[in-house]
Amino acid sequence: MRNKIISLLLIIGSVFFVVGCGTESDKTKNSKTETKKDSVKVKVAEPKISFNRKYDDLARFIAGMPANPGCTIDSAHLKNKEWIKFSKSMEDKWGKYDSTRLKTISDWSKKEITGKSNPFTLFYPFSGPDFLNATIFFPAADTLVLIGLEPRGKTPQINTFSGDSLSKYLNEMERSLFSILNFSFFRTNSMKVDLQSEDVNGTTPVMMLFLARTGHVISDIQLIYIDKKGNIVHDSTATADSIKTKGVEITFTNKDETKAKKLFYYSIDLKDAGLKKTTPEFLTYINHLGTVTTFLKSASYLMHKTYFSVIRSAILNQSDVVLQDDSGIPLSFFTDANWENKFYGTYSKPIPMFSKCFQEDLKNAYSDPTKVKPLDFGIGYQWRKNQSNLLLTTKKKK
Repeated sequence: MRNKIISLLLIIGSVFFVVGCGTESDKTKNSKTETKKDSVKVKVAEPKISFNRKYDDLARFIAGMPANPGCTIDSAHLKNKEWIKFSKSMEDKWGKYDSTRLKTISDWSKKEITGKSNPFTLFYPFSGPDFLNATIFFPAADTLVLIGLEPRGKTPQINTFSGDSLSKYLNEMERSLFSILNFSFFRTNSMKVDLQSEDVNGTTPVMMLFLARTGHVISDIQLIYIDKKGNIVHDSTATADSIKTKGVEITFTNKDETKAKKLFYYSIDLKDAGLKKTTPEFLTYINHLGTVTTFLKSASYLMHKTYFSVIRSAILNQSDVVLQDDSGIPLSFFTDANWENKFYGTYSKPIPMFSKCFQEDLKNAYSDPTKVKPLDFGIGYQWRKNQSNLLLTTKKKK
């Protein structure tokens, strides 16, 4: 069956592309700009895409999964005692995570996030390499756009590793997954160390691992840039004027399916100053995405601040659905006139680090038990079950 999938991928004729707290005046201004934009396709200099199985083999290897027949990984690495040990550890960790979280979240998503069964674009800023939660909450998304400060990195050259360097790499991979598997989010300070080492030098290997572990098949990985017009340029055709915004594009399919999907990750600072002056082309790129569904989790309350107003406005303007915890956009921006809000879980106050971003109106909303539905899993900074919150808000049709 899998060989048939590979053959079919070779003849796919098209790839799906769409490719402290703020002031009151700032909130009022942005709440009036929540207008729905027409969808605009991103112009892409798209090369022919073929199935290169080395990427899928690599993903399965760094995920600690059994190799498929004809694997391109050196057989000595597959027999390496450190990899066998790593594989067992990953199986144990993933089995526990799958049984305690993934099915629960998946069932919740199917029940609560209705109307999202057809392909759509998922926009996930402040995500880091968190493809894991993106695909569990939104399995129907065929284009996923993730954004973080961490470098994009590169695919590992496993076959060039010695025994010692392989052992070091596997240890670094396992360490980089600790917080996401235990707390549901990547810790920024940890990622500065874990994803900028000599070997695990960015988000790409972690996203590859998540793709493999969630049952996906990777067919291609390419380094990309955004040019001055906000269009995607692939590494082979990139020029000096298109190197400010760096990203990676991963083409993949669901297991036993032939429909290609796209995962994009961009390493960029989303502050207003950056989007307006340093990388304005990325703001153009965001506008080109058209209507999106937005996911915000463990976002450091950045969009509570006035100097993240540009990305906040882009989300409010272009999203038809937003799923977020309280660290995303303040509730005051989701006015009853424009949004239908559904509350899940519980809200008391942020963790001490973000205590200044307490939302009185959100607390009041959660004080009415008739308006709040239960949340049977933990998510975000309040990661323990029965301490987390989610807001699912849908833009009202004019």
